[in-house]
Amino acid sequence: MKILFKIVSVLLIMISFSCSNYSDSTTVEADVFQFVYNDVSLNITNPTQFYDGGVSRTYDQNTGLFTLHLHTTDDVKIDIFFDKKGQLVDVTLFYWANNVGIQYATYKNFSSNYFNFQITNFDDINNRIKGNFSGKLYRNNLNLNSEFIEVNCNFNLSCDFDLNYNCSCDGLLEGLGMTADINNQNYISTSDYNGFFLNGGPYKIEVNALGASNLNETYSFTPSTPNHYVRVYKFNTATLQYEVLDSTGSVVFTSYLNNCCSSVVIKANFNLTAVNPNNSSEVPLQIINGKCKYIYQF
Repeated sequence: MKILFKIVSVLLIMISFSCSNYSDSTTVEADVFQFVYNDVSLNITNPTQFYDGGVSRTYDQNTGLFTLHLHTTDDVKIDIFFDKKGQLVDVTLFYWANNVGIQYATYKNFSSNYFNFQITNFDDINNRIKGNFSGKLYRNNLNLNSEFIEVNCNFNLSCDFDLNYNCSCDGLLEGLGMTADINNQNYISTSDYNGFFLNGGPYKIEVNALGASNLNETYSFTPSTPNHYVRVYKFNTATLQYEVLDSTGSVVFTSYLNNCCSSVVIKANFNLTAVNPNNSSEVPLQIINGKCKYIYQF
């Protein structure tokens, strides 16, 4: 019995020691930022101090966009913009050369076709974000023939974004953007300007509210309607131009309000069918449950 007691006692001590070592071995994941452009490596040394080789993190509740602002030890600034679903909006690289500001950015049109970007893990509980991107950044991001640099990046960073941030204007700017169902696929815009919406895919959607005065009235439109319409454009990778599709459907403007920027905030719902007038074999686009909110600046 004494021998059995000693054996049990030794086992309990070993288990206790093992558990103690395990609890003390908790490690904090290190920040990783590996960025190369034109074979030049850039580094960050202090991720908590933006102006000392580090990172700042912002979240715009109005647009739903996250931004990683990186200031490398070589005084190069890199901004990575993406949305909640990990879709790329933009990557820019900026530095000074002979007192001249130099900036490169991802190609604006159909960006997902020309730039590789993915968020592989976004842990908003432990505040970590991991991802990678590679491709070309252009001096003129509307011209694929302009000067460019090749970039490649892997990152794993703390991401304590302020998710409660909200700007002023009494909430008029909250929820800007567009959602829709395109041939049973969810469409969520990642950028917009004056009623034009993009999301990195091949389609650009325009919502025209010029002259809208009757809210909650249904406006029917055809490809030749001069205003109160929605139109779809498809990017042609051969010509590097957007081609307008023939769009037929209806739109309802549900809000048309002045905002604090001497502009108007417009909300609309729409449904439409878009066909390619130059290619009858192309599958028509059936767009339903379209909803948008945007700022129109005169």
